[in-house]
Amino acid sequence: MTPAGEHTVDANRKAVDDLVTRLQSRLVDDETLTRVKNVLRSRYLRILGSNQKLAALLPSFYANHGDWRALFAIAPQYDRLTSEELQRVALQYLIPAGRTVAYRTNPPEPGGAASSQRGIQ
Repeated sequence: MTPAGEHTVDANRKAVDDLVTRLQSRLVDDETLTRVKNVLRSRYLRILGSNQKLAALLPSFYANHGDWRALFAIAPQYDRLTSEELQRVALQYLIPAGRTVAYRTNPPEPGGAASSQRGIQ
């Protein structure tokens, strides 16, 4: 996630933490769940419409699921997604003990403090 505008990485992390807390403490409303399912379906159809993306995913599904045809079984699973299932998964898997946080920074500018410490002029 990249902070936008004047937002900080810490503000982004807090926003994600707040979202996870909401998912764990209350059910997603039907309107939001329907909207998310529609987004997932449209992304899925875009993948199937791209030969390059499809070619990249088929061997991945074969390796991970033992059958490349598993790729074509995803869309019907979206309909089975429920608010209760989302909450259950959030409570089970989105826990602090399972979290990994990593920050990526830009490399130092040439001639900056870090490069002079390494003897680079």
